[in-house]
Amino acid sequence: MAGTTIGGEAMKVEMLIATMRSKAAQNHELFTTPDVDFLVIDQLPEAAAVYPAAARVVGVQETGLSRSRNRALAQAQGDIAVLADDDVHHAPQLAAALGEAYARTGADFITFNNGSQRPQGSGGLKPHTRRSVLQVSSCLISLRPEPFRRAGLRFDERFGLGAAFASGEENILLYEALGRGLKGWHLDLPLVFHDAVSTGYRFTPELAESKGALQLRLFGAAGYLSMLAFAWKKRALYRERMGFMDFVAAQWRGARRYRQEPIA
Repeated sequence: MAGTTIGGEAMKVEMLIATMRSKAAQNHELFTTPDVDFLVIDQLPEAAAVYPAAARVVGVQETGLSRSRNRALAQAQGDIAVLADDDVHHAPQLAAALGEAYARTGADFITFNNGSQRPQGSGGLKPHTRRSVLQVSSCLISLRPEPFRRAGLRFDERFGLGAAFASGEENILLYEALGRGLKGWHLDLPLVFHDAVSTGYRFTPELAESKGALQLRLFGAAGYLSMLAFAWKKRALYRERMGFMDFVAAQWRGARRYRQEPIA
């Protein structure tokens, strides 16, 4: 297995790639990151797809991003896992930078920058809080799989693309990780390049419902007050599509649907 050596200790780095219908096989740059192994969870795989020999590919007949991430976490073999979408690529120094950051901090998870949006970085490290992890996208996350497995942490399969609520699964995971005593840091370096706009910023009524469900999931009854604050803070991002009270009402609909959704 590929990896990086920090302070004489080998840190095995593995990229956990979520894809559907073998789209990742078309992104050759995704598999060129040095000193990294690759685990691909291919949902509804194409029979003719050809992956690089270095990739370990698991084909499954199911859909849902959180399901894919959970399968990957269960089967991860590296000391450090990097969550990846099928339309990204990574900086060549990914493995070395993460290995050094984990060795310095003893972290259980480390996030980093999207170079397409933040091309510069100081390399500094800052501890995460329960507030800061609510701003993280999944393609900016690395983690130590073993501590997460020991803590019984997994993605909530009611959230994420292809689920009842289209976003928020990564925020729930990291929020609960901090709540169970795991430690997280942010590394101010651009290590992934993802040009697509995050689903978290396409504020449609359906996405507003997901945000309402997310806040009820995280904060319980206090989530209703949080929904009001969130709607006010984000109004510039949705006002061309809906008004403030429309956004609030959509969040409340999502909270109501969440209460009726079976536990994953």
